[in-house]
Amino acid sequence: MATVLCDTVNMQRDAERLLKEEFKLNSYESRIYIALLKRGMNSKEVSSAAGVPLPRVYDTLRSLSEKGFVEQIGGVYEPILPSIAIESRISKLKATFEEEHAHRGNAKKTLVELLQPTYKRRPEKSQDPVLLKGLDSTGNRLLSILTSSKDV
Repeated sequence: MATVLCDTVNMQRDAERLLKEEFKLNSYESRIYIALLKRGMNSKEVSSAAGVPLPRVYDTLRSLSEKGFVEQIGGVYEPILPSIAIESRISKLKATFEEEHAHRGNAKKTLVELLQPTYKRRPEKSQDPVLLKGLDSTGNRLLSILTSSKDV
């Protein structure tokens, strides 16, 4: 019996961690969704089962509903099937990422147009060593050399 309880606790902990880290749910959202998977509940039952203060249960359930993890049927909150909820969440996160990526691309173009004219190229002294720390600075240096090279 103790092994089963331990396995259940570990499963819940792992599931909560994955919901937070990979699917961007907060702690209350993760705990409430996991609690609801056992059975549909009203707000007070959710508060007790998930260990979430009752005033926070209402906004958390609303958020979970907006994210596609729960639905309200009368006064009872029911979980959406995990395979459906998670696939829906992946689609939403992908769409958000693509929007942010497009926005950053536009911001990059604008920034380059604004900042490029102020950059003053300094003559390089080939005898002076260059200290590079980190993969980003090394990659940027290589890119700079390749773009300014006439033989490449």
